[in-house]
Amino acid sequence: MKKTLTLFLAFVLLLSALLTGCGVKEPDQPKETDTTGETEMQTDSQETALETQNTPSDEPMADKQSKATDFLRLYGRVPIAGDTFKLYWTNSGFSFRFMGTGAEVLLNTSSTNPTYLAYLQVFLDGSPIPSSTLTITQNGTYTLASGLESGLHTVEVRKRNEAMYGESATLTIRKIEVQGQFCVEPPQAQERIIEFVGDSITSGFGNMIADGSGDFTTRTQDGTLTYATLAAKRLGANANVLSRSGICYVTGSNRATMFNAYTGVANLPNQSVDPKKWDFESNPVDVVVINLGTNDQGAQIDNRAIPGDTYTQMACDMIRLVRANNPHAVIVWAYGLMGQGLSAYLKAAVKQCNDEGDSEVFFFQFPVQNTVKNGVGTHSHPSYMSQLEAGVLLSDYLADLMGWETDETAVLGAQIRIARNVWIPEADKKYESGTVNNLKNAVRDAELSLSDSDPTVVSDSLKAIRKAYESLAKPGDVSDEYIVLETFDKQQNWKIGGSKTGVDTENMVAGAGCFTTSGMPNIYFIRDGNSANIAQVPDDFSEWYFELWIYLDREYSFPAGCCIEISQTVDQIELAYEFSSLGLVEGWNHLMLPVSSAGKTRFDELETIRNIRIFLVKMPSELTLKADDLVLTRGKIAKDRKDLDDLIKEAEKAGTGVVSGEILERAKSAVSQREVDNAIETLNALLG
Repeated sequence: MKKTLTLFLAFVLLLSALLTGCGVKEPDQPKETDTTGETEMQTDSQETALETQNTPSDEPMADKQSKATDFLRLYGRVPIAGDTFKLYWTNSGFSFRFMGTGAEVLLNTSSTNPTYLAYLQVFLDGSPIPSSTLTITQNGTYTLASGLESGLHTVEVRKRNEAMYGESATLTIRKIEVQGQFCVEPPQAQERIIEFVGDSITSGFGNMIADGSGDFTTRTQDGTLTYATLAAKRLGANANVLSRSGICYVTGSNRATMFNAYTGVANLPNQSVDPKKWDFESNPVDVVVINLGTNDQGAQIDNRAIPGDTYTQMACDMIRLVRANNPHAVIVWAYGLMGQGLSAYLKAAVKQCNDEGDSEVFFFQFPVQNTVKNGVGTHSHPSYMSQLEAGVLLSDYLADLMGWETDETAVLGAQIRIARNVWIPEADKKYESGTVNNLKNAVRDAELSLSDSDPTVVSDSLKAIRKAYESLAKPGDVSDEYIVLETFDKQQNWKIGGSKTGVDTENMVAGAGCFTTSGMPNIYFIRDGNSANIAQVPDDFSEWYFELWIYLDREYSFPAGCCIEISQTVDQIELAYEFSSLGLVEGWNHLMLPVSSAGKTRFDELETIRNIRIFLVKMPSELTLKADDLVLTRGKIAKDRKDLDDLIKEAEKAGTGVVSGEILERAKSAVSQREVDNAIETLNALLG
């Protein structure tokens, strides 16, 4: 018994020594006093991270590194030189485990130009939300984590900016120090690896912008939140990224090509950091996704346009190069997010490789980014939200192709990051405080559900954030002004096209009916008023919204050209909204479409509304479409709903025998003045 007690006391003393650890040595470079730069909005790391382990560990521990790669897991193609290593590529990084309370990194940067600074995302204890973003302004020591609860922690660091576009910074990692001790064994490697070979889309060029403004700067670029990184996380894989803005796959043209750089560690054209050959055999991947071609369109060889068959043959060459170095990987050429001009040639290349006997090569067509719904990044690049949607689509495709499962918490984590980085900062500047608080509350609730394994909880959190975002209202959006453009109660003056058309007087949202049509390939509701005015546009027209209800009998992927068009002169003085940009789901959809986000033709000349067209064209399968209650409204929020609230109380007393639960719920959820007025009319009629 005494022997057991003695051993126990010795173990306690050993554990105490491990937790207090060795002190942090003075860095070789001056330690910076304020290095975190753009620290993201965050809760305490203990709230968002996975629960830390504070129990004793029998694994080997170490006081310090002898070289910078000791005890680390490296991600991506990382150049190693002597005792140091470099972070060159987008999303490259490292992780480590330690017993203690904090950690720091000593590093050098290749650029202190404010346009091209390096940025690092720091993730603690498995959280999908960065605990901080480090802005690397000079050589020195930077804090990765501090003030943590003493215990076992995991730190993961990822490079946000891309590789060597202009002076985009490369970082040299010299040493990591911890307040405690390192765990000798690095974090466990992910079982799956997806390699992404791409250009500015894959690099996240300007994705932190949603209004198309600005020029290139690494400050508005987040390569850790792109379609590539999201698709990989959703599939439980690591994303190894090789990308650079402006890069092509065609060789011999007047533009830089990825072809010759692919086999190296880090040797982009004219900017080689490490020209050594990459060891593919020791670093096998499961899937290689090639997303090249956007920059190839319009390139020239010997001052001549590139023929279509050359695009195809050189894509075949790129695929063969990837196959030669990855004999067991599935290869997917994904393309189309910023235009689809080369789709036919790339599909032909994939088919040619299939015909040559390589059956594990596939083509994935991205839909063109939805700029009406998601905004647009710098220089017309995909915004955060377009990147997120593309990542979901690609990971769905890869999951089906590979037989893998998807994890929606990855999508939720990305959505929270977007809300923190873009939505909330912008909303605080522009929108009414009550609606901004609703968004913040939805984000906080979502953070709490990140660790929930119930997919319904995660799905509900995603919907709540998106709904709160869509409900953001400017101070001027509280208004009772609106102009009725069409009630859809009568077919007079309208053409309805399809196999089953008419006015539905039973399943409408408001008034006496709604228009309905079914069929394929083309269905429509068209009113061409020619010289007959439907309404005069207000002086501050650009601040108004088109509000209407659209019904679908199922979710649908709309081909290009399916539109809602409102015009003075058809196709000449016009506003248009693509159906693919509206985010429609099965059932009734209440739309509030900003005039400012419409596709515009000679907008400055628009004085009156004379024509309304709602049409679906070239549909591959049948669909039922309904429309109800189109108005031009000044604001999104009713100025006064007291009368409606009083009627709701009466309806609740009368019971469902008088007012159905569906009608009552719609009245309660009414937000705009038009919704409120319609609900008042409906309840008054039912209550007598």
